[in-house]
Amino acid sequence: MLEGLFEQYGEYSQFIIMGVFLLIGAAIYGGYLYYKKQEDMKNVNQALLQQQQLQQVQEQPKQEQQPKQPPVFVPSDTFKGEQKGYTFKNGPNGNGYYMDK
Repeated sequence: MLEGLFEQYGEYSQFIIMGVFLLIGAAIYGGYLYYKKQEDMKNVNQALLQQQQLQQVQEQPKQEQQPKQPPVFVPSDTFKGEQKGYTFKNGPNGNGYYMDK
């Protein structure tokens, strides 16, 4: 195979073979660079996702620490005993416990 190439192209056959190997090497190296770039992008995306999840976990306790506001009106058809801070009466929302002002 190579002997026929040497006979046909003579002294330039060495340059042709070197050029073919150079193209093959460049293609392999380009594939390697593409693979590494994809791996790096995957690692960056995973790190960003982990960082977002960590921030969400850190923000959740802050939201839970906010005190809940007691309801202004608690509906009830009958008086069920004294409730601290509330008065049982028939008001604009009907029978129930209304917050003392």
